[in-house]
Amino acid sequence: MTFRNDPSEGIDRFDADSLTYSEFKKNYLERNMPCIIEEVTKHWVINEKYASLSVKEFEEAMVRDFGNAKVPVLFQGSRKEETLEHVNEYGGEECRSMKLAEFFSIWREK
Repeated sequence: MTFRNDPSEGIDRFDADSLTYSEFKKNYLERNMPCIIEEVTKHWVINEKYASLSVKEFEEAMVRDFGNAKVPVLFQGSRKEETLEHVNEYGGEECRSMKLAEFFSIWREK
């Protein structure tokens, strides 16, 4: 395992391939310590499929491929005019479960 400390943030950084889950659990998760894990997604197929797309193309592909998937979304501030199936409080912010297509629709409005 190789650690690279970022002096500007004081948070350990390391490549995902250099740390086992048991090391991560012991050194960070159980101690509630922040860390930055780099290169987590480098082997994911999704990188090959979507990485070269523009923002607009990426959004269209996500809605086409995953638009009906339910995702948790945190909102800063209140959007009481929206009617959604599930609203919870999470860390002081509203956490809502919605379809990914609905999230992108709201995101476009901002």
